[in-house]
Amino acid sequence: MEKEALALMSGDTVIFFYDLFVLCLFLFELFLYVNRKKLLQEFKENRKTGKPIPPLKRVLWKLVIYYDRHGVLTVNAILLIILLGTSLSSGAVGSGELLALACFTVSFMGIMYFTKRLFVGLDHFKDGLVGRCVDVVFYLILGHCFVSFSSFIEHPSLPLTLGGLLAALALCFLVMVRAIINPMVLVRPSRFKKKKKDALGILKGMGVLMVCVLTILYLMVFSCWSNNPEYYISTSGQPIDALDLIYYLFVAFSTIGFGDIVPVRADGLFYSRLVAITIAIASIFTTACFVGSVVAGASNSASDDMDEASVQEAEETENSLEEDEADTEIKEETCQSRK
Repeated sequence: MEKEALALMSGDTVIFFYDLFVLCLFLFELFLYVNRKKLLQEFKENRKTGKPIPPLKRVLWKLVIYYDRHGVLTVNAILLIILLGTSLSSGAVGSGELLALACFTVSFMGIMYFTKRLFVGLDHFKDGLVGRCVDVVFYLILGHCFVSFSSFIEHPSLPLTLGGLLAALALCFLVMVRAIINPMVLVRPSRFKKKKKDALGILKGMGVLMVCVLTILYLMVFSCWSNNPEYYISTSGQPIDALDLIYYLFVAFSTIGFGDIVPVRADGLFYSRLVAITIAIASIFTTACFVGSVVAGASNSASDDMDEASVQEAEETENSLEEDEADTEIKEETCQSRK
């Protein structure tokens, strides 16, 4: 294929080390979720008492602050290091190719930054675990997009590609399940309760998760097709391109398919059919979670209305009792004055 002719580096190496880095990043995110408040409290106590802060904790805290401020820059820097290391190990890369690689990575950094800004609400969820899971999903999706659509990287093997994308899909499902339990994790924290804003926040959060799921599924389909176009055949006999795969994804996600594009086994391998099964399961699960989170949000809003009504009724009853007591006291004072 044309991409393989222009390839400069191994796609397996790039995707393996990048997914490994994102896995370590996810473990670091979980560590922050569990220990952030404890570290901050210890840091403040040491500063108040004047005790020296252990060097390891000082470095860890600086790393936490740097990652919070420059998370996107960190991920892109690691990706650039992986690409440079892989290209240099191939021994067939000149200065011109390295310069082009650096320019491409910088442009990808801009794409990642503005895409993250587009979904700026993702990092402001009430539940810190949800925001951290979405961060990891975001990095996995864009990293795999980088590898899949780069003309200078070989196609990575399907087991590696599908493994990383399935991990991202599992994290999306985890966030959706958490949203059913408590839909307010999809809403930005605010001092003021605005029901319309909360409802829009829930719809926005679930909509973004749906987009993430569809993007992951498309990357799965595209990876199968780019590795071997024979994984998908058209009943009309026309060649299939990337736009046809988008059509196939939406048809397979929303229905059982029209049968005009069919996943088949190629060379005895069943990856395309495995992806088709994944699309069917994701469709059922995502639709159920979307409806469940909206219904749970509506029930929470109704219960809040009932609580407010009961509180208001209790206040009105208390006020009426106080007024009755005041009237009784006035009547007693009037009777005593007449006597």
